[in-house]
Amino acid sequence: MRVCFLSPKAYPQFDDSVEGTPGGAEVQMVHLGRRLAQRESVDVHFVVADYGQPSTVVQDGVTIHRSYSFDDPLWMKIAKFGRKHVRADADVYIQRTLSPFSAPLAALTRLRGRRYVYMVSHDHEADGTHDLFCSPFTRPLAKGVYELSNLVITQNRYQERMVEEKFDLHNTRLLRSGVKLKNTEPAKELKYDAIWVGRCIERKQPDVMLDIVEQNPDWDAVMIAPQATGERSYFEKIRSRAEAINNIEFVSLVPNDRVIEYLEQSAVFCLTSRHEGYPMVLIEAAAARTPIVSLSLNYPLPFNDYHAGIHCGGEIDTFITEVQRLLSEKSKLNEYADNARRYAENEHDIEKKADEFYRMIDPN
Repeated sequence: MRVCFLSPKAYPQFDDSVEGTPGGAEVQMVHLGRRLAQRESVDVHFVVADYGQPSTVVQDGVTIHRSYSFDDPLWMKIAKFGRKHVRADADVYIQRTLSPFSAPLAALTRLRGRRYVYMVSHDHEADGTHDLFCSPFTRPLAKGVYELSNLVITQNRYQERMVEEKFDLHNTRLLRSGVKLKNTEPAKELKYDAIWVGRCIERKQPDVMLDIVEQNPDWDAVMIAPQATGERSYFEKIRSRAEAINNIEFVSLVPNDRVIEYLEQSAVFCLTSRHEGYPMVLIEAAAARTPIVSLSLNYPLPFNDYHAGIHCGGEIDTFITEVQRLLSEKSKLNEYADNARRYAENEHDIEKKADEFYRMIDPN
């Protein structure tokens, strides 16, 4: 079986020397692709954007096809990406994250008699609140990807329920994201009290994290906030402000492996986003034995079932109190750290998730 992941921003995950800002969706696609490539029966391909790499690269058993440049006009992007879609000649095409390209890619795949798998990356893609659903011109494109997909894979029960209700689908499967589980010692050496990680965009509210750090000068914090596509002015605003605060280290861009190291060196992971899907970094934090304190978002599985994190109901004072409590009570911090690791091991082991994924997409 030949599978092809359609993931324009994934290439920096294969080459650390390339600058880019892949999100959790790209990290997850590469994790799955690399695991599938270890199977003799699977030939794995990726179609990615042009980062200056050769036309075709083979790494870790994965064939990577270069397509469009981000500076290309829209028509050229479509033509180049479509050409590489055909060249990959896969039995199954996989795409994650809703875009105006999603439905046309699904249509091209189905016209060629191949299977198309769409992976939901965010709650607002499932419940109809994504920007593409808000315009009568783009709404058919947003709905089209669900109607044309052979299989829709969701990350959580909410997404699964919304997709089935909104689009009357019965071809959905649930697959929680997976992470590579490194061996970690229970007593890790901590460098930071608090860590914030995410692309530098307004909905993730890095400005709120800076407000909180300023109010707590006794915290040693680190913020990893790479610039997002089209968000240069906001990124510069956040970076300038962070660099003026003495008790926070600002990091603009590091490879994913280094992000894990930062998480391992931090006592508490701080989540300030207004809305998310199921953020990859939350799972990575849990795997690194770093408890989560979330300002507004509630994730019942890790927070309620495993007690791996704390939901603060949108209250900043509660958020500060809970972080401070974990920092001051070593036994409580260790308890949450153990719970976080147990949650990651039980629910998000990439080896188990890759096996589940293979069974989902295998037509036989």
